[in-house]
Amino acid sequence: MPPPQNPAGTSGPGPLSKRTDGGPAQALKDLPDARYGENSQFQALQQGASLSASPSPQGQGQPLDLGSLPPNPGAGQVTSLSAPTARPNEPVTAGAAMGAGPGPEALGGQPAQVASQDIGKISQSLPLFEMLANMNDATPSTRLFVNLLRGAP
Repeated sequence: MPPPQNPAGTSGPGPLSKRTDGGPAQALKDLPDARYGENSQFQALQQGASLSASPSPQGQGQPLDLGSLPPNPGAGQVTSLSAPTARPNEPVTAGAAMGAGPGPEALGGQPAQVASQDIGKISQSLPLFEMLANMNDATPSTRLFVNLLRGAP
């Protein structure tokens, strides 16, 4: 089947769907701050797969007929804000560190325990994170993260 001559910018759902493939191709892009040889590799990658034209932000300009859409299957599962509570005997503060009801311990672990377990697992990958932090284009956040890992027990 040949590509359409006038493809849709965006496609609607179900019976409103239209083909979006085909049409004019995008111009090849350049990397803004490419190192030696990177831009030619980037150009070759773009030529390996045809890039369709960017969809127009306006779409087709036709109003969507909401009456022809199928009903939302999950709409029956939405609970109204004015509905009565499903947990009448549970206090509003359940799970909080203060007030009636169980505290954060009901969530299955104290935050300090979970954090120390996470730090222990992440610290095993410290050499990888250090390599990322030492790259020329590493963000300050990445370097800060590595410094925090180095200082962790």
